[in-house]
Amino acid sequence: MYEFDGMCTYVLAMDCEYAAWFVYVRYLECETGRCLESVSLTDGRNQIQLLRGWAINNGQGKKLRYKEGVPFEVRGIKGLFDGLQLTMTIQNSVYVVFDGYSVVQVFVPRGTSTCGLCGNNDGDNDNDVSKGRRKYQTAVELTNFADSWKIRSSVGCTTVSLLEEQGGELQR
Repeated sequence: MYEFDGMCTYVLAMDCEYAAWFVYVRYLECETGRCLESVSLTDGRNQIQLLRGWAINNGQGKKLRYKEGVPFEVRGIKGLFDGLQLTMTIQNSVYVVFDGYSVVQVFVPRGTSTCGLCGNNDGDNDNDVSKGRRKYQTAVELTNFADSWKIRSSVGCTTVSLLEEQGGELQR
């Protein structure tokens, strides 16, 4: 597990073998720096958004309500709110747990080929921060790895690609 604090929309995790599901995260600037604004879930056909504060956008512009402890379904994606976190299930096997504000966790069955910021799920943590044959190790390389998972068509993205040696200012 590692923390990431970019400002854009990124592929957090996706099915790299069949492209059957996707999890995107969107970070925007807020009063405390950068905040997780939304988590988008796609099951291959439908998309919904989990919004900051536990609201759900059904993908058709409507915010949905749900009750604590009562299972629900939105456009084929199942959910349950336990009072502390929202757990969504994509295709009966991918679990996305969102605390409503800043933490997102994705759980997939062992052996499922994944890619994105969460890694490839091959059981080897040493190669999770890699893409193809390229392995990222330094802080600058890790930033480049994160940038490689940006959704390029996202509105409001800035390119945070390098930290200058003098002064530590971000290049934009």
